Amino acid sequence: VTEKESLESLIQSEMPQLETQLILNLFRKRVSAEELARKMPRLGYPQIENQVYITLLVQLDNLGDREPSDKDVLLLAINKIVEETIPEQQRMLPIILNDNTQATILILAGKSAQEMRKQVLDHATLLIQNVKEYLNVSISIGISTAYDNLLESKEACEMSKQALHHRLNLGKESIIFYEDISMVISGPVLLHYPAELESKLFDAIRIGDEEQVYHTVHSLLAEMMTKNNHSMNFEVLLVRFVNNLIQLEQLLGIEVLLTQDNHALYHRLLDIRNPEEIERMLLEQVIFPMVKSMKEKTNQQFRCLSEKIAAIIRAEYDQELSLELIGDRLHYNPNYLSSIFKKEYGTTFSEYLMGYRLQMSKKWLVETDMTIKEIAERLQYHNSQNFIRSFRKKEQVTPGAYRKMKQAN
Repeated sequence: VTEKESLESLIQSEMPQLETQLILNLFRKRVSAEELARKMPRLGYPQIENQVYITLLVQLDNLGDREPSDKDVLLLAINKIVEETIPEQQRMLPIILNDNTQATILILAGKSAQEMRKQVLDHATLLIQNVKEYLNVSISIGISTAYDNLLESKEACEMSKQALHHRLNLGKESIIFYEDISMVISGPVLLHYPAELESKLFDAIRIGDEEQVYHTVHSLLAEMMTKNNHSMNFEVLLVRFVNNLIQLEQLLGIEVLLTQDNHALYHRLLDIRNPEEIERMLLEQVIFPMVKSMKEKTNQQFRCLSEKIAAIIRAEYDQELSLELIGDRLHYNPNYLSSIFKKEYGTTFSEYLMGYRLQMSKKWLVETDMTIKEIAERLQYHNSQNFIRSFRKKEQVTPGAYRKMKQAN
């Protein structure tokens, strides 16, 4: 009985985390109908007749007088304000969806479409007021259409994201219903946005790699155009891309686009109908100036980070090491660390690590009585044959032959 009570208490204390995970999985479309039916009553959500849902997304328009590093704290504070502003029985648990977005699934029942819209608008208006009052920052809110099955939450989330992209035309503190802009957006709701290419481009901007930037921009724009056939879809994604560039600048602390004529930039881009001209304008007027600023800003930072990585290798070469582990320790993306390390040292992290381990193995072969197997295990090789192959590839002799040769000398 005691164990059961303890388990029930543990489950109860973990309910917010379990509910958060369920909502995240809904937005990622990773929940089955059976799992949802089992978990909703357990989390205190009884099924009500004629119940519908609306996804509400909140993003910051600006950071006020705060630093970019304060964004996480601001989103947590906004999440708390949502909890306190919207009655518990009218929503699911508010969550932080990603680095830029707070998300809430509203629960509505027994109302007409007009009544629901007014209720949601009231919630959104009050949220903007409360955030402005308590945090002194402005937010915009994107609102999906109503849906009657929670398994459609991912599509609803995409609707709200698309709505938020239109705040660029409407200004800060916008409340945007997807149904109001759906006539503008032609084609499917889930527009294809090349997020992986964008991430690759942003990494290249950070390290000041002009050649990589040029090729990646070309690929990114080509994918936008070929996989979103209607020109209106491409324009929506182009505005999103420029908005993300501005957010990157805010994060990096550089000033290329952060001017009063950003609005004119959007219009100039959207007025251009020649894909090559769009690419040229983005590169010459926006992206290459960002690369130049980053080169000037980060050369010293690159050297410092690369030296830190090399120092970790020299100190911990006989332990399990990877860029993922070092990235977690230094709070950097491992792909980013890989790029700057190669730029500074002219070799990859793996090659440098293997080279240093082989250098130490040569020292041990000459100065100690350790066996080949012991040396291989200490240098984190899974078996001695892998070590022997790596050693022979680098030195053109086996470890045993190298030891005999040095001893003979």
